[in-house]
Amino acid sequence: MLARIKLDEATSDLPASLTMPTPQQVRLRYSKFANPASLGERYRLAGRGFANCTDSKFISLTLSGGSDKSQYLFSAGYLKQDGIIINSVFDRYSLGLNLDNQVTSHLKIGNSLNLTRSSTSAAKQ
Repeated sequence: MLARIKLDEATSDLPASLTMPTPQQVRLRYSKFANPASLGERYRLAGRGFANCTDSKFISLTLSGGSDKSQYLFSAGYLKQDGIIINSVFDRYSLGLNLDNQVTSHLKIGNSLNLTRSSTSAAKQ
């Protein structure tokens, strides 16, 4: 059984690991991240080689239909996404096919086929 802590109870008798920090404590703990320059030269140099933003393209096609006893769904998709590392690209092609058939009032048979091809081109050094 899990121990439950009521939020309206005083938490002074709880161990420090179970108490929630105040918003002021959180701001003080993470204030150095507000200014990345305060992290030093090592972190400034680590930022080189990264793009400022990412660009992506997503195309999708879905066809579905059927009758009272049989249904189908076909889907195709393409995703191209520029990475955060300069000159890196991720491509994904996907196909899907779902078929369902109601054989009797108590028996339904279905299958699903999904194919995916993905590739990543890394940055040239």
